[in-house]
Amino acid sequence: MSFTTFRQEIEGHHRAAGTRVDGHWVEGKQSSFTFMASIQPAGKNDMESLPEGRRNSKVYRLYTDTKLVALAVGQNPDLVTLFSEVYEVVSEFPWRNNVINHYKYLVAKVGNP
Repeated sequence: MSFTTFRQEIEGHHRAAGTRVDGHWVEGKQSSFTFMASIQPAGKNDMESLPEGRRNSKVYRLYTDTKLVALAVGQNPDLVTLFSEVYEVVSEFPWRNNVINHYKYLVAKVGNP
């Protein structure tokens, strides 16, 4: 059985950095893309690794070959749509063991938990 058997197509959104124009903030353009990932519920250790303000959110783990943009200072994280809800990519964990290289991401629900 292939590792990719458990993956499903997910819709993602990348938000470019915003900028100030004549003293007014202008949000960056948003582009959409699709990628394949395995979705799993986050565990207790995953929740503890989140920033404090995200620990009460609904959180999932994504396993994928696709490089996503995770939350960082001065950078807009990618958004993903799971089960008709929008989630923000909060953490990235690259797995580079030269057997099945991939990324593990934690995504937290945007808005109310």
